[in-house]
Amino acid sequence: AISPDDGSVHRAKVAAEAEHFIDISHLDVLQCAQRIAQDAIHVLVNLNGYTKGARNEIFAMRPAPVQLLYMGFPATMAASYIDYLVTDHVVTPPHLEWCYGEKVVRMPHSYFANDHRQAYDPHSLRLLSPEHAVLPASFQPPLSPRRQAPAVPLDLNAHSAALATA
Repeated sequence: AISPDDGSVHRAKVAAEAEHFIDISHLDVLQCAQRIAQDAIHVLVNLNGYTKGARNEIFAMRPAPVQLLYMGFPATMAASYIDYLVTDHVVTPPHLEWCYGEKVVRMPHSYFANDHRQAYDPHSLRLLSPEHAVLPASFQPPLSPRRQAPAVPLDLNAHSAALATA
């Protein structure tokens, strides 16, 4: 594991049921890559992609001969150090495969492994109190299917500057 133990039931289950589970989260990226290479890992799986907590620098050092992206980031990383993307026909439509830098490996039904028996506990959620909650909503009528929305150029810098001064 390249991320610290979060104390979750899921992490404990993986650690208990894996043949080998080694926590290298305390090591720097070079030490992680060296340990992976030293352990002769043949296939290294990136579960983060470009998300919080990702340590893609480890993968960039190519410590394993085969490196793939799966689950946590359903898109291309466009990185030469990721060889394969495990996906499905919905997430990566065949006609858009040319956009991906990785070789595409499609699962037959869904790439996302899930277990319906692991229902969430609604009492474990910390909800915002009503005075702090934000409810995004749009009360505009939908456009007629015969009309297209007008193309309006948007200058994000102008808008962000206006918001910053408001």
